[in-house]
Amino acid sequence: MESLFKKVLTTQDKMSDNLEDNIRFVEEDISQDQELMGNAEEIEQILREEGIVFPGKPFNKFMEAFDSKIAGKKDRLGSMTESYSKIESELTEYKKEVAQLNENIRKYRQETITDHLTGLNNRKYMDIKLAEEIVRFGRHGQPFCILLMDIDNFKNINDIYGHIVGDQVIKHLAEVVRFHVRKSDFSFRYGGEEFLVLLLNTDIENAVRIAEQIRAKVETTNFTLKEKSFVITVTIGVAQYMEGESVESLLERADKNLYNGKRFGKNRVIG
Repeated sequence: MESLFKKVLTTQDKMSDNLEDNIRFVEEDISQDQELMGNAEEIEQILREEGIVFPGKPFNKFMEAFDSKIAGKKDRLGSMTESYSKIESELTEYKKEVAQLNENIRKYRQETITDHLTGLNNRKYMDIKLAEEIVRFGRHGQPFCILLMDIDNFKNINDIYGHIVGDQVIKHLAEVVRFHVRKSDFSFRYGGEEFLVLLLNTDIENAVRIAEQIRAKVETTNFTLKEKSFVITVTIGVAQYMEGESVESLLERADKNLYNGKRFGKNRVIG
């Protein structure tokens, strides 16, 4: 869609440039005609001063013909200039409309891949990016890992403090995740209180290190509400993609590590 708009705008720009070139050509042509008329008048004056007069007033006829020719060119120039102004005005408005349409398309695309509570990418986009990364791994062999994390005892937070506070906790974790990953990585809300991070060009050792940074940062946050305070923790399962496996298999291994982390006491990273 965007490439089509660019093609149309490029074509219209060329048409506008061509018309502008034609106007410039006619203006130069008229200027040359006027210069020639001036030369003819000077020649006639010199001849008269020398006493040379041609019968039938040929210079008068020549000047009248040239005046008529120049007047016709000026009319044509006026018409072309008017058309050029109209095209330029329409093109400017069209460019504004295309720019607005492109912005609307961009916002729509962003909304379709964004989780509205956290601002992270959503589950739908996660499926797309994981599939893309597996294809890229097949071409280049660059390692990548995923972090699957879950807020510990989140149901108790909702039951005690309510869903509004629960949403604030989820948003806080999203901010922690966003801060600790690179711009080249991708963060997703996996569902409910679960998050997934896709770490590109990263092996299991570095993925575990990043996961531990996130876990440690989360447990230092103290939430205060009506003179009551509480802390949250997360458990994170880490998995590195293995050649030939599917998205489902990769997710299952990360989920298994997450489950083991819960089983072994929560608030830990298993990879």
